[in-house]
Amino acid sequence: MITRLGSDRYPLLLQHLLSLSADERYLRFIRPMSDEAIAEWVKSLNPARDEVFAHLSVGPDGVEVIAAAVSQPYIDRGRSIAVAELSVTVDSRRRRAGLALSTIDAALSAARQSHIGEVQFEVCAANRPMRQLLRKLNATEDEGVFSLGLSSARTEKSERQGSTETISFGDPRAPIALCVHGAGGDPWQFRKHAFQALADNGYQVVAPTLSRLSFDSYAACPADDRDHPHRHSILQALESLRGEKPSLIVGHSLGAVVATRLADALNTPKLLLANPMPLDGMSEIERSRSVSALGCERARFVLQEYSHFEALPRQRRRVAVIHGLNDRVASVEYAKRSTRHCKASERNALVQSRGGHLGIQDGSALRVSIDRLNHMAPRRSFDMNRLAA
Repeated sequence: MITRLGSDRYPLLLQHLLSLSADERYLRFIRPMSDEAIAEWVKSLNPARDEVFAHLSVGPDGVEVIAAAVSQPYIDRGRSIAVAELSVTVDSRRRRAGLALSTIDAALSAARQSHIGEVQFEVCAANRPMRQLLRKLNATEDEGVFSLGLSSARTEKSERQGSTETISFGDPRAPIALCVHGAGGDPWQFRKHAFQALADNGYQVVAPTLSRLSFDSYAACPADDRDHPHRHSILQALESLRGEKPSLIVGHSLGAVVATRLADALNTPKLLLANPMPLDGMSEIERSRSVSALGCERARFVLQEYSHFEALPRQRRRVAVIHGLNDRVASVEYAKRSTRHCKASERNALVQSRGGHLGIQDGSALRVSIDRLNHMAPRRSFDMNRLAA
């Protein structure tokens, strides 16, 4: 059985890789790898971007991985195309059974759905079985790197605006949907379904990498940002827009807090909050519970640093809120509190996702949310602080 592994099951991948012999590790990583180096490599995987596919088998010691493919995408800026580096391993006891090919097929199918334009395999000269397999798949070779073009893929544009790395997708003449990622995330987590769902509804997607929130952010919050720790992220998001105003802002997890602040600053008429952290801040107990539920150490670090910040909306607008049935990081209570603070109807605004914390990767929930936003009665914008006074 081939399945996509979530970060909570990465220990199975680690166990599989640690079972490889020294020679097998060299064929896989193109360099000698100690147990500690392999553990660090698995720890470095970004669950919001990287994908792990595995053949699982139930043995005497429980569930184990007998074959695995790890896909790590990036943007080739020279060609404006999304590329994924794919690596494959098979348990030595299970070879010559077609496991490598079926695992590669699963990874290629997912890559096409994520609009990856090309898949690359780095294969050393000694790994003759893999080289033969890739040649059968009509992969082209250049200095030990085999490449497979995916004809159904669509291209994206990646560029840098000042200090901000931004991915754009869709018709550049269309209204802008700004996507704000959460703690330890990056724009890649929107690519699986959100880019296409938004483009199909007539939006151009703009998705910046917010360095203080991103997976690569691993430094404490600077002293001058202690009172407003999302100031830098807000400025980066504004920079990515190049003076344009979005018609819709999508915020995921802790990014929902930044998105709400941006919506007020830009008077944005529509706001989509996916698995939001509460807009009224988190208690110590809530923070501890959410941080411990995250599978990624860097995401835990970022959430711990920034989760005390509030973003109570000052204006009323069309709002949709996605919450996950199996979300252990952001509870449905967070979603309900955020909906109430936005003065929105829970019956109209709340959309249930079948998955966990990555509700933005549930295509059906996204499309329902966007459809609701498009058909809600327009709301008159006013200052809710003045109304309360």
